[in-house]
Amino acid sequence: MDDWREPRPLFGELASTVSGFLAYRRYRFLDALAATVCGAAVVLLLGVFTPADAQTSAGVTVSKLAVRPPEGGDDSYTIVLDSQPTADVTVTVVKNGFLGFAGDGDLTADPTSITFTTANWATARTVTIEAAEDADGLEGIAAFTHSASSIDSDYDGIDIASVIAIEDENDTIGVEVSKTAVTPPEGGNETYTIVLGSQPTDSVTVTVDKVSGGDASLTRSPATITFTTANWSTARTVTVAAAEDNVGLEGTATFTQSA
Repeated sequence: MDDWREPRPLFGELASTVSGFLAYRRYRFLDALAATVCGAAVVLLLGVFTPADAQTSAGVTVSKLAVRPPEGGDDSYTIVLDSQPTADVTVTVVKNGFLGFAGDGDLTADPTSITFTTANWATARTVTIEAAEDADGLEGIAAFTHSASSIDSDYDGIDIASVIAIEDENDTIGVEVSKTAVTPPEGGNETYTIVLGSQPTDSVTVTVDKVSGGDASLTRSPATITFTTANWSTARTVTVAAAEDNVGLEGTATFTQSA
């Protein structure tokens, strides 16, 4: 007869399985713990050897490469350092010519000098480009270059992008005529005016001609008008007269203006 105190195979297998399971869980726990500790160590080492302030090199950022100030107005851009300097950095703004054109005298920068310190180096500073009113009818252009000086060797003489400024002109080169048609009564007259759209560099003579074939009773006066650099913006009057006739027809004629 079997002894009831003797372990049976079933209980032996169960005990073995439980023991193995516990050993397996213990192994996985220790493995996970080791991985966590190693991961934390790597993070700490990265924090020690790659500080945030060491990841950015010296440089100067310019917010725009081109501005277009309207005539009589302004446009702007900003300048800022990319990293903290060890000493003051002064950035100077200078107007130069561009693509063979001299820097337009109507375009100016303000300020022309900006100093960044070890405290305010990360604060963007504004440069305003102004375009003064003029009467030349031309879009002024200029290149504004930047140079840096500092006892910090990383910033002294560092390359900085230039900004191209092109004036948005509000004057038009040309001759402006106030009317495109007149209807003078027979025996009377009607008028229109002529004026230049912008200030010329020399005198401009505008000739008023009647196209051939026009009614002989329609005439204009004067036949020529001269604008100077002083009176170019003063409108001048052209009178179209219709002489009395007995034809009973409405005469027509075309008058052209040429400079």
